[in-house]
Amino acid sequence: MNYIDPNNMILDYYHREFQNTSAFIGGSKSESNRALLIAAYGNLNCEIANLSESDDTKLLTKNLKQIEATNFDFKNPVSIYCANAATIARFLLTYLANKQGKWILYGDARLHQRPIAPLVDALRELDVVIEYQEQEGYLPVLISGRKILGGAIQIDARLSSQYVSSLLLAAPTFENGLKLKLNDHTSSIPYIDMTIKMMEHFQICVERKENEITIPKSVYQNRNFYVGSDWSSASYWYELVALTENSNLLLEDLQLDSMQGDAVLATLFESFGVTSEQRKEGVFIEKKQKPDNSFSFDFRNYPDLFPAVAATCAGLGLTACFSGLDNLFAKETDRRKAMQTELLKINPLINSSKTEIYVAENNDLPCFLEENPLKFETYNDHRIAMSLTPLSLKIGAIKIQSPEVVSKSYPQFWQQLARVFEK
Repeated sequence: MNYIDPNNMILDYYHREFQNTSAFIGGSKSESNRALLIAAYGNLNCEIANLSESDDTKLLTKNLKQIEATNFDFKNPVSIYCANAATIARFLLTYLANKQGKWILYGDARLHQRPIAPLVDALRELDVVIEYQEQEGYLPVLISGRKILGGAIQIDARLSSQYVSSLLLAAPTFENGLKLKLNDHTSSIPYIDMTIKMMEHFQICVERKENEITIPKSVYQNRNFYVGSDWSSASYWYELVALTENSNLLLEDLQLDSMQGDAVLATLFESFGVTSEQRKEGVFIEKKQKPDNSFSFDFRNYPDLFPAVAATCAGLGLTACFSGLDNLFAKETDRRKAMQTELLKINPLINSSKTEIYVAENNDLPCFLEENPLKFETYNDHRIAMSLTPLSLKIGAIKIQSPEVVSKSYPQFWQQLARVFEK
């Protein structure tokens, strides 16, 4: 790697391959954030091992400490800053609503563009007083926190499953428990399943019948928890292997039987010629065959995998169709638009509708030299930065704008990338 300045990076891995090496991924951000909330709701003194080192998890840890150290005051609201971390904002919205005091929940400019209304509406159904401070439906909000009694409500979770998880995590503390009805088009269902499995680990009884989830008043039990390695972050390593002819890699400590929905990667990348084998040390992935000629996938339940899969298809020149993208506008950036814009730089046949992207076959990819690299924008989005990086294997020198954004979920990414190629 050649650092040009602190905000720009040039990489050139043209036609490189790698064998008998490994990459460290680290703890899942999703599991870590849920475990921290469970420990806070239950006032637990348990060990949470392999906690994510991501910016988001560090910020949540800091916020929870700030909240717990605050003597509530109904006259002077306490401000809680969430940067551009929607998970933190959505999880803390319910947490603060259930906490005595007045709270201002806010973030940076992009977070204030990411919708919060469905969760606010649900909490208002539970008699929580929440007031928008600027634009209706978006942060910042003023929360008048108090002990939530609970009851039966419904929620529109088409844009994000995080609204559901936020309520579920708090539900055992409600005096009347919670009966939550989901709409028919709830997105990212595997993340809701993960939340339920983690709650059950801490001895909470969760009853789910079709679109209705019931949780009685109960108490989180003090049990240690090991955070599994992050499958969302594994997607960039699968992409890296898929874009070579004959490479293999051990993803340290990763488990195929993970509770994370993004473990579907192992099956998904078989279409790109990549096999997965569980070993004691982690998951061993290898490029063993030619990719399929075409590919299609619905990302409604796996939105975080879209950037890596889209880049893989573009790099392999596959005819592909991606659906279930209609909620990607509400991520750190509009990921559908961002990926289309950047991939058009190497494949002019990519086209898009409002909710779908098609990658038309184009095997004649350009080749860029280090003195004139292709510049990839990252839009301040960690997943855009990491998913575009492996394309260097196919097109040569690339320049990654603002490479530091990866710290939001995977701060070790650049060091691990260097480790793989320097062996």
